[in-house]
Amino acid sequence: VDTLLADGGNLAAAEAGLHRVVLLKDSLSDFELEISDLMDMIQRVLDSEQDMLDLLLAARAQAEARGERLDTSLHDEVELMLENYHRQLELNLSDVKSMQRHVQSKQDFMAISLDVHRNRMSRMNVHLGIGAVSIGICTTVAGDLGMNVPIP
Repeated sequence: VDTLLADGGNLAAAEAGLHRVVLLKDSLSDFELEISDLMDMIQRVLDSEQDMLDLLLAARAQAEARGERLDTSLHDEVELMLENYHRQLELNLSDVKSMQRHVQSKQDFMAISLDVHRNRMSRMNVHLGIGAVSIGICTTVAGDLGMNVPIP
């Protein structure tokens, strides 16, 4: 984000950087939704022991070949693995939220910077208007007094 908005002197580069920041923010939001959906899916699998047992494909195939049922205590390894994935996704989600906050703060900073610049331009416009009116008044007075009118 900092590198996208670093070139403040070049207007075209700054505008392109702002467009890339917006695209980055949108892609971070999409990625956040995907991570949330994936975390929900893993949580649903963790809530169901049968689903965790169904993930043990090799052990299930061996048990079926022997004509036995799969022992329900074998899901511990799958549970640990899924909990680890869930934890990693939580960390990724917190990183994405942190990046989103960083992008938002940069956008807020840019908005404030643009507001300050716009206020300076408005102030300069007011000063130029006051100067133009005062010069116009002085020109009118000088023009009226400088006419060749006979004095009675």
